[in-house]
Amino acid sequence: METADYRATAQDINKRIQNGRDYPFHGRAPEEYGQLISSLVHLIHGDELQYLGSSFFENDNENERHGDILAFTNRLVIRASITGGESSWADGTFTAEAFARADLTHMSVMSRHATFNREMSPWPGRYSVALTYRSGVEVHLPASRYPVGTESEDLDRLVPTLRADLAHMGSPQRA
Repeated sequence: METADYRATAQDINKRIQNGRDYPFHGRAPEEYGQLISSLVHLIHGDELQYLGSSFFENDNENERHGDILAFTNRLVIRASITGGESSWADGTFTAEAFARADLTHMSVMSRHATFNREMSPWPGRYSVALTYRSGVEVHLPASRYPVGTESEDLDRLVPTLRADLAHMGSPQRA
């Protein structure tokens, strides 16, 4: 992967995260956030980014700061988290990990759309997805508390591919 590709991927990730309603870094983000983005770029490493959602929480009264990022490529699920220091996001810690999408063992969907609603709100409406992987890791979508931008559309495109991941799990090639 060329340097320009790394930069483009980092900018895409950062833009998607910044579009979130609860993005906490107004002004200059802490170094740890930049390191977290770099870690995500290394894990994505040229794969197509199909979905990315994030959620951040701050409570200055309790000195709590936490953020979660969830991304899907065509082959991987990538989870990352950042926890702020005692009085700010600086001096916090972060983790980033990836595991195979092919290890999906269970998927559940909870729709908030009523099929027989007289107004027939636009399909598919709001819904959430819970995924469980062979290692026992559980992932919940949408990752953002307040999906904005393309996150909902990306989720709509991702769900059929997740169903395909689940269908392939039991096939003889994967057993």
